[in-house]
Amino acid sequence: MKRDSIWNQSFEDLARWCRHEGLPAYRARQVFNWLYSRNAAQWQEMTDLPQSLRQRLDECFSVDLPHIIHRQTDPEDGTEKLLIQLTDGKQVETVVIPRDGKEDEGFTVCVSTQVGCTFACRFCATGRMGLVRDLQAGEIVAQVLLAQRLGKAVKRVVLMGMGEPLHNYENVSGAFNILCGKEGLGWSPRRITCSTVGLVPEIYRLAQDAPGVKLAVSLHGTTDQKRSEIAPIAQVYTLDRLFEALRYYHERDKRRISFEYLLIRGVNDGIRDANRLVELLRGLVCHVNLIPNNRIPKSEYTRPSGQVVTRFVEILEKGGVTVTVRASKGRGISGACGQLATESRSRESITTMDV
Repeated sequence: MKRDSIWNQSFEDLARWCRHEGLPAYRARQVFNWLYSRNAAQWQEMTDLPQSLRQRLDECFSVDLPHIIHRQTDPEDGTEKLLIQLTDGKQVETVVIPRDGKEDEGFTVCVSTQVGCTFACRFCATGRMGLVRDLQAGEIVAQVLLAQRLGKAVKRVVLMGMGEPLHNYENVSGAFNILCGKEGLGWSPRRITCSTVGLVPEIYRLAQDAPGVKLAVSLHGTTDQKRSEIAPIAQVYTLDRLFEALRYYHERDKRRISFEYLLIRGVNDGIRDANRLVELLRGLVCHVNLIPNNRIPKSEYTRPSGQVVTRFVEILEKGGVTVTVRASKGRGISGACGQLATESRSRESITTMDV
């Protein structure tokens, strides 16, 4: 009999299972405490549960996490990229980044939400894979747990890895519930940033369902035409529709919105682009992360010069926009923005039991 993964069960799911089994409700809380607070890796470790219950749980649920099959570390900044194999053999990449470049400051984990992506942004290696499948809620959370089992003090999670998070809305929402629920990891939602290329209906849903989760919008263009050349989804959701949704999000959350703006030489890095961006953001409480393009294979896009980046920053700052040039951590291991894409090649196997 195929067992469900315990990591895909919400607390409510497990509580219902306990009721069905004739068990008191507190057993579900005990199990979640072992999983998320005490890092149990086997049912037999849960010593305050009756042996009969541990056996029944083992019959119904697998407690195995996905396997880390390869690890790479960028010698320049200490960023680590994990190639993770899921139970069906599909693979995703997860990036573990030292905060402020210092391990003693803790780590940010950049998690994937899909195997591949359907939106085919032209700067993104993941988009060239097409969409293979969504990740389940537990597979999203598992990437955080695996980083913790490597001894990383995870302080923050960004949903900026492979896939479009809001295209996998239900599972991403389920992951938020586990990460932030008091029976799960119990995090403040402020520790989580959800990125989107601009799925307007789901931005409205997120505003209602996940107050406190930070929103980062991949903008990359200041006109509908230019933006759609870079991110084709802009043909469906125009800037007018997108910014209407963002204003609604801000009114609900009262927190600033982040914009990711990839600077591509000769495409969106000009003076007119910078001035249009100032006008586009006027009146919105926000922050812009400028990201000089990270090269991917077979792409015509390149990085602008440092002088062009500096000029772009100066125009935004003069226009009253808060802006940061993001350091592209993990470029040396193809772990930076836009570079994630699983590859089939022989690697030394490293399982979760090894780390």
